[in-house]
Amino acid sequence: MAEERDINPIFKQVLELGPPLIFFLIYLRIRDDVFVFSGVEYSGFIVATLVFVPILLVAMGILWWRTGRLSRMQVFTAFMVVFFGGLTAWFNDERFFKMKTTIVYAFFAAILSVGLLQGRSYLAYVMSEM
Repeated sequence: MAEERDINPIFKQVLELGPPLIFFLIYLRIRDDVFVFSGVEYSGFIVATLVFVPILLVAMGILWWRTGRLSRMQVFTAFMVVFFGGLTAWFNDERFFKMKTTIVYAFFAAILSVGLLQGRSYLAYVMSEM
């Protein structure tokens, strides 16, 4: 396991918020464009998604390398981004990636609801770093 280290909070924020911001900026730039790869047409949203997935993974890798830890929610979200980003590209349908946010938050709400019904708080567990 990697050694735990502190990181500059601003640098951590850049690593956490940078990938979604880059996705948003790329999407704004190419949203109306159509790209053709291997004879298949892809919308700007799908291309922005395909760029977002590796950027997110690189940012998480740097965060893990610098701190030695990631929160469970970060790992789960990264898994969902890769999974639904892959489905989006495979089926050439942006609805898959758009569903990701709803599924992540539904899962998060279910965990917190179970904790509420049991009289315990799982918030610290979900947000804590591994």
